Amino acid sequence: MGFSTIAAAAIIGVCVLAAVNTFSGSVIPSISQLNDAYEDLNDRMIERVHTDVVITGVSATSGTPFNLSITVKNNGSETLDASKFSVLVNGTLYSFNCSSSYLYPEDSVVFTVSGLTERGFKRIKVVCENGVSDYAGYAV
Repeated sequence: MGFSTIAAAAIIGVCVLAAVNTFSGSVIPSISQLNDAYEDLNDRMIERVHTDVVITGVSATSGTPFNLSITVKNNGSETLDASKFSVLVNGTLYSFNCSSSYLYPEDSVVFTVSGLTERGFKRIKVVCENGVSDYAGYAV
């Protein structure tokens, strides 16, 4: 066993240390980020399961253009930010005013969509920030 065997073992040892250093510097933080992403996904899924909104009433004003008032009740246990809702009428996104900033559990708010002109039977969809939604229909 000569000097070349010892030198080869030293080179292999240094290469193994460099590989472990590279592995620990790049793979371990990625695993940590992946774990954080799964925790965020879990939190969003729990929030979504605890969210339930129901359109309890729809009314329209007379005249053209008319305003549409949509009463939405929160039957879930999550407090929802009303400004992060979306209101769609026949698949078209409309801006709205809300009677309250937040929709608390077992409470209702009124979303008012202004300036509508289309008459007849229409479908409304109200969507929360986490994707939970409800449909209703109205005729003017």
